[in-house]
Amino acid sequence: MIAQIERIAGQEGRSTLRRFTAVAVAAGVAQGLSLACLVPVLAHLAQGDFSSALWWLIAMVVGAGVHALLTVWVTRGSVDLTMSLMSSMHRQLARQLMRLPMGWFDGGSAANASRLSVRGTMFVATAIGDVLAPLVGYVATPLTLVLVTFFLDWRLGLSLAVGVPLVYASTMLARSWSARADARLTAAEHRTDAALLDLAKHQTALRGARVAGSGYAPLASSLDRQRRLGMSAQLASAASMIVQSVVVQTVFGAVVTVAVWRGLGGADPLVMIGLILIVTQVVGPLRTLSELGTALRRMDRELAQVVNLLDEPGLPEPEQPVAAPTRPPEIAIDAVRFGYDDAMVFDGLDLTVAPGSITAIVGPSGSGKTTLTRLIARFYDVDAGAVRFDRVDVRDMASADVLGATSLVFQDVYLLDDTLRANVLLGRPEATDAEVDAAAKLARVDEIVDCLPEGWATRVGEGGRLLSGGERQRVSVARAVLKRAPVLLVDEGTSSLDASAAVAVQEAIRELAGSATVLVIAHQEHTVAAADQVVMLDGGRVAAAGIHEDLLASSQAYARLWAR
Repeated sequence: MIAQIERIAGQEGRSTLRRFTAVAVAAGVAQGLSLACLVPVLAHLAQGDFSSALWWLIAMVVGAGVHALLTVWVTRGSVDLTMSLMSSMHRQLARQLMRLPMGWFDGGSAANASRLSVRGTMFVATAIGDVLAPLVGYVATPLTLVLVTFFLDWRLGLSLAVGVPLVYASTMLARSWSARADARLTAAEHRTDAALLDLAKHQTALRGARVAGSGYAPLASSLDRQRRLGMSAQLASAASMIVQSVVVQTVFGAVVTVAVWRGLGGADPLVMIGLILIVTQVVGPLRTLSELGTALRRMDRELAQVVNLLDEPGLPEPEQPVAAPTRPPEIAIDAVRFGYDDAMVFDGLDLTVAPGSITAIVGPSGSGKTTLTRLIARFYDVDAGAVRFDRVDVRDMASADVLGATSLVFQDVYLLDDTLRANVLLGRPEATDAEVDAAAKLARVDEIVDCLPEGWATRVGEGGRLLSGGERQRVSVARAVLKRAPVLLVDEGTSSLDASAAVAVQEAIRELAGSATVLVIAHQEHTVAAADQVVMLDGGRVAAAGIHEDLLASSQAYARLWAR
C-alpha cells in the first residue's frame, strides 16, 4: 500500500511522504523504547535500588513525551499530506486522461475512471491519517519491543522472533485468499459500471420499449454476479480473519507460557510481569492488524486501481512530430488490420479518399463504419498497416494535432455543463460573435437559442441533458462549421436526429465541401447520391466502391442494402 501511495504522490510528493513515514516510524520506536523502560524500573524496584529505578522512570517519561510530540506532528502532517496527495492525484488523473487515446473512453472505462476519481480520493484521504500512520506504529512499536526483549531475556526474545514471522506469514496467506476473490469482485464492479453507463445513454430507446432499470438484462445480470462475488469475497475475508486470529492467539499463548516458565524457573517475578506486559504490547498491535485486514485489503485494492489507471499506456507520441495538414488532405487507408480484443474488424482494408471530396461510408451493422472514422481521428492506433494524411502516417503526427485537424459530428454528443455559446465556441475559442452567429444559423442552433429562456447564456446541463439528442447534434454541427478543420467526419445517425438536425448535417456537408475532406457514415439515400464516392464495407474489407447509381446496378449486396 505504501508503494501505491508513493506512486500517487508523484515525484513532488514522494519526499514529503517519506519524511512523514520516517517520523511515524520514529514515533513508534519512541513508544517501544518508553514501554521497554518499564522492565528495568521493575527490576531495580525488586532489588530495592530506588535511585536507579527513578532514572529509568525518567527515561520512560522522556520517551513517552517524545512519542507524544512526534504523534502530534504526525497528526498535523497527515492533514497536509492528505491534501497534497489528493491534489497530486487529481493533477495526475487529469494529465493521464488527456494522454489516453479517445477510444479508451468507450465502454466502461470512462465510468470506471469517474468512479475512481471520487472513490480514489476518498481512499487517499483515509489512507494517510486513518491507516498509514497507525499502521506504521503497529509495526514499528512491536519490532522495537522484540529487539529490546532479546537484551532483557533472550529466550523470550527468541519466542517473539519466531512468533512474529508466523503472524506475518498468516497475514500474507490470508491476503492471497482475499486477493483472488477481490479481483473477481473488481471485474464484476467494472461490468456493472459499464451496464449503468449504457442504461443512462440509451434511456430514450429503453423507455420507448418500457424497459425499467431492473428489467435491463445486462444490468440485472451484472448486479446479480456482483452480489454473488461480493458474498464470496466476504466469506474469503471472514476465513482469513479467523486464520489470522487463531495464529495471533496461539503466538500470544506460547510467548506468555515461556514467560511464566521463566518466572517459575527462578527469574524475578516483577521482571517477568514487565516482560509479559511488553508481550501484550507486541501481540496487541498484531491482533489489531489482523482485525484491520479486510479494510486494509479493500484500501489496497482501490489504490491499486488508481495506480493502474495512472499507468495505463497512452498513445505513443513521435519525438519529432510531423505537422498535421492545414488543407484538405488525401486520406489513405493502407492494408489496415484492426480489432477490439479478440474480435477482428478490419483485415487488410484499403481505401483512398481524394482531397476535398465527399465519401459516403455504408454497410451492414457491425461492418466497421464507426471504427473507420475513429481510426482516421486516431482514437486508436491500427494493429497493422497505416492511416495516412497526404502520405504521412498519422502516428508520425501528435495525436492532439490529428484531432485538431479533424471535425467530428457523431451520434453521441457530449456537451459541457456550461452556456450554449461556450459549447459552440469549443470548435474555435477565438471565433468572433459574427462567426459564431453564422455557424449557428447554418446548423440551425439559432432556432434553439430563440426557444431558450436566457438565449445564448442558457446553461445546457451536464452532458447537455437539457437539450434533446437532435439539438445536441446541431450544436456539434455548429462546432464543426466554426472549426473548419481540413477533415470532417460525420455520422448521420438518423436514429438520434430530429428533422432540423438532419437538415443541419446536410447543410454543413454542403458548406464544407471542397474546404474539407469529408467522410460520412450515410443512412440517407440522398446523402450517398450527392457523394463523390460511395464505399460499402463488409467482412472487414471494401465490398464495393463507386458512385451510387453505378453501384445499384453493379453490386447486388449494395442494392439489397438500400432495398431494406
